[in-house]
Amino acid sequence: MQLDVLRRMRLQVAALAAEDSIQLDAAREHVRELLERLKELEQELSGARSREETVAGMAHSSGRLLVALDKQLEKRLAGEAGAKTGDLEGGDGDDACEGQGSATDTVLTLLKEKGEATTKEVVEYVQQVRPELHDNAANTVLTRLVKRGLIERPRNGVYRLLATT
Repeated sequence: MQLDVLRRMRLQVAALAAEDSIQLDAAREHVRELLERLKELEQELSGARSREETVAGMAHSSGRLLVALDKQLEKRLAGEAGAKTGDLEGGDGDDACEGQGSATDTVLTLLKEKGEATTKEVVEYVQQVRPELHDNAANTVLTRLVKRGLIERPRNGVYRLLATT
């Protein structure tokens, strides 16, 4: 009789083990699906951060341009001496736009020397060489150079001169 009891117990344990094995396979599949979704979300987050950085630069540039235009309007309305005809259309050396070409040249020079640089390295270099420029000038120049196709951004926060430059 004990032998029959042991056999029944063994059958019950085998059935439980089979159920556990099925549950383990299901849990592993669920983990695999979650890891795939996590990978997709990380890529989506990276793209969103990149877009946020670009839009923030654009917003800052727009704000600086608005300030520069307001200054020009004030100059014209006040009739200050030295206001040039056509200032609003073409860049008069206003401090908001001052040295834009020079800032561009500064960034391009750094990238020619180093080949590749992080955003932080570019910002520090521009601040060292052109301390009179606004803190965000380097970011604005980097964004514009990428849009113009003169430099590339091989990965987030890293810039490289294109071979054609």
